[in-house]
Amino acid sequence: NSSLVGTLLDIGPFEHQSALSTINAIKNNSISLYPNPVSNTLNIKVPYGNTITKVRISNSLGQLIMEDNAPKTSIDLEGLRIKNGIYFVRIESSLGVTTKKIIKE
Repeated sequence: NSSLVGTLLDIGPFEHQSALSTINAIKNNSISLYPNPVSNTLNIKVPYGNTITKVRISNSLGQLIMEDNAPKTSIDLEGLRIKNGIYFVRIESSLGVTTKKIIKE
């Protein structure tokens, strides 16, 4: 469970400083990841007109697993050889930045 406190996004054991306005944080809630839990391919659904600029995946220890500066709406987790577990996907887009939790099965 995550919550926005001022400009500090509390996502459990992680904290992420953000310069997002409350409006951008609300808009970013419309970005969704599916399926979740995921086995092979993770899809990113963004609102019409929104452009993804960067995607980062970190493990539960905060270690960077993947970073991609090319706009994508799907990520092949099988090709990345990601082990089963909990991961955090940070998506930078034209609307701002959002972090979502996924489970890899």
